Amino acid sequence: LPEKEAELLEAERQAAAILAEYQEVDEVHVKTLTDWVAEFNALMQEIGRPVIERAQGYYDSRALWQQAVQDFAHQQGELDEVNKKLEVAVKNLATAEAAFEAFLQGSDPLSKQQWEDLAPAKAEEVDAVCDDPKLLRMIRVSWLGDAVASLQRHRDLACSELSMKRDELDECRRRFEFEDLQHSGCTWNCSV
Repeated sequence: LPEKEAELLEAERQAAAILAEYQEVDEVHVKTLTDWVAEFNALMQEIGRPVIERAQGYYDSRALWQQAVQDFAHQQGELDEVNKKLEVAVKNLATAEAAFEAFLQGSDPLSKQQWEDLAPAKAEEVDAVCDDPKLLRMIRVSWLGDAVASLQRHRDLACSELSMKRDELDECRRRFEFEDLQHSGCTWNCSV
């Protein structure tokens, strides 16, 4: 029982320390927020709302353009990854098709392990066709063909998405250039 009381006292002490730390952080937050509001209001009075609103269009369009660049780069990376996987899948399918054709002609250039590495099968699927090596190889070639078709669909979707991202990027760039052009003749006291 004294151990439980000691644990309880320690927990209460830790809770009090956390509460004190939270209160300190909250005070700093409130002070920072208050200072920011005061500075914002002073700027609004000093330079005026129209100047700030004019600059806001510039900075908003720049931020949107930067985000569009990042989105485009991310989509391009996804497309590159899909293309790499598709390239490997096409090579595996070509290897399996050539090996299956050779098997039909009486030779088998791939071992059972190589077939398994090309197109891994679930135990119950192998058991269902275990007695027929021709059927098992044909099913593996079919799986590889399905994988290629799936990756091609994924690639086509990623290409379409990339095209949309490119259009968004171009539009954001045009908007930024328009906003930038409005400030091209500004002097040193421009809000931008």
